[in-house]
Amino acid sequence: MTQSTLRAATRLTADICIVGHGLPGFVLFTALRQNPQTKHMKIALLDKDPLPANGSEDASRRCVAELRTVSLTQTSTRILNRLALGSPPSLPLPSSESFVDSCNSHRFRQMTVRDMKANVFTIPTTGCITGLHTLWMSAWRASHALEEATDNHQVLCGSIEGLETSTDSGNTVVQVKSSELGCSTYAIETKLLVGSDGAKSTVRQSVNTRCLSMDYRQRAFVFCVRVEDGSVGCGTHHQATCYQNFLDDGSIVAFLPTGKSSGNIVLSASSALGERITTIIAGQAKSMTESTQTSLLHLLNSVLHQRAPDDIPRLVGILADSTPRLNGLQVASFPLALNVALRPFSTGSVLIGDAARTIHPLAGQGLNLGIADSAVLFDCILEVVQRGGSLSTEVGGLYGRRMRKHTWPMIASTEIVSGAFSSQNYWINAMRKYGCALVNDSRMLQQVLSDFASGQYISASLAQ
Repeated sequence: MTQSTLRAATRLTADICIVGHGLPGFVLFTALRQNPQTKHMKIALLDKDPLPANGSEDASRRCVAELRTVSLTQTSTRILNRLALGSPPSLPLPSSESFVDSCNSHRFRQMTVRDMKANVFTIPTTGCITGLHTLWMSAWRASHALEEATDNHQVLCGSIEGLETSTDSGNTVVQVKSSELGCSTYAIETKLLVGSDGAKSTVRQSVNTRCLSMDYRQRAFVFCVRVEDGSVGCGTHHQATCYQNFLDDGSIVAFLPTGKSSGNIVLSASSALGERITTIIAGQAKSMTESTQTSLLHLLNSVLHQRAPDDIPRLVGILADSTPRLNGLQVASFPLALNVALRPFSTGSVLIGDAARTIHPLAGQGLNLGIADSAVLFDCILEVVQRGGSLSTEVGGLYGRRMRKHTWPMIASTEIVSGAFSSQNYWINAMRKYGCALVNDSRMLQQVLSDFASGQYISASLAQ
């Protein structure tokens, strides 16, 4: 939409307004644009940050975002491949082409879980490891290359100032402050508002739902690392394996190999370990010196490599940022908490992705659940449109019932595994040892866990 159009309109109208242009928002927006039964609808995509033009953007923002490496399940990979290649659900995906493979991704074929008492089990499961930012940028470029610009599908930049319900139509009215027009304001009246705006969702506040919340009392640290070439964990066999280790102090570490001599570490640190890491990182904010990286490497190797040498190779470097604005080690850090909207919808509004729930990064399933939300919501919208129903009153309840089927099993399994492997109780330890042996000896149980971890239980047309 042009600036002149925005100036001329104090109130825009949209059948569906999606807030947040992350990957869950991309999946829903692109699926609606491509489907013959919904492409005629007026669809608005709103985000406080503009989409980068021709790949140009703030370098520091790109570097920070690229820290996040994600593990995509087979189902999420299939959905993204289908949308990026413009292949409708009625047709099989071209076997010779893979959009996700082109995003500098690395395939893994199994996942190993281990504790410090030598209890271990391995699940054969296939997925892709790739940089979140690279995937997001490539997805939007591929989508724009396939779709012609149309006035029905608009990407807007602005922040939400307020939400209200129209007394005339009953639709939701979104008050927007536009950064494109010198902070002038306008309104979007929509039949269905989709909140895909992250853990601090503005839309979730309007839904006014009760949440299930729990503080994990851990802090996550994300590092892109270089590992010793040829060390344990770097061989060809290990490149196809993701590792999850439960340390004796309660910390949990995931190592995702991204090459022969590189990887991504997600460390859910206990309070004591988190304070030690934070102290070192705080020092580098004042003066970036070689000793800062050396101190952090020494700490991480003593905590990770020395405790789990079979799974985590020796670290020799942490990705450093060369941009003047950051000028230091690249480390992402955030507190961990469970926060799940018990009723992720209200009349005229629904929540997807992190706006609907944030979970422990233990299983690496946060993004996969968000993509599943979008695929399920797309089917709900399509079903209501086909029968001539109301987007405002019928989509939310239908979506809420269906999304529970993939949300709660994943939350429950994550909490069970975390609790079982973190506990120091004698009887739970004994059951854990027996459970690991049972998984390793049973191909049928391995297959069940593999199908679950791969997202095979998600029922959506885009996943077929």
